[in-house]
Amino acid sequence: AKQNAAVRIQAWWRMTLAKKNFTQLKSKAVVLQSYVRMVQTRSKFNITRAKVIAIQRWYRNVKLGQQIRMDYLQRRSQIIKLQALVRGHLARRTYLRTKEAAVRIQANVKMLIQRRRYQKLKNCTILLQKTYRSMVQMRQVRNDFLQQRKSAVVVQSYLRSYIARKEYLKQKSSAIVIQSYVRMHLERK
Repeated sequence: AKQNAAVRIQAWWRMTLAKKNFTQLKSKAVVLQSYVRMVQTRSKFNITRAKVIAIQRWYRNVKLGQQIRMDYLQRRSQIIKLQALVRGHLARRTYLRTKEAAVRIQANVKMLIQRRRYQKLKNCTILLQKTYRSMVQMRQVRNDFLQQRKSAVVVQSYLRSYIARKEYLKQKSSAIVIQSYVRMHLERK
């Protein structure tokens, strides 16, 4: 039985040593498994993290690209509006200058037409006035001429009458003288 007890003690001791060894091995295996799992998990985590970071980077780049695109489109829209305003302003200014020039040209042309019309009317008026004055002067000259002619006719009439009377009186006187001579001659005979 001593041998049996020694075997049992040895078996127990072996079992205790084996158990201790097993527990240590198990503990080491657990630590090693834990470390391996940690390394694997860390590796997976790092891979996943890298993928997440890549996805985040990609997403941020997409969002940044969209934001840049939106900013670009907004700025482009603002620039187009500004260009439209500037072009509109320049077009309005050009239009107003052109309109002002056209108005000046029209005013000058109208002024020239009116000046020519006025000059023509003035010349016609002057010609009409000259003609009228000429007619009035001609009537006056004619009336003066007719008055002078009438006066001359009257003067001539008076002169002829005077001359005729004088001639008549002279002839009458001569006739009387002749008659007296004839009577005298007849009386003497």
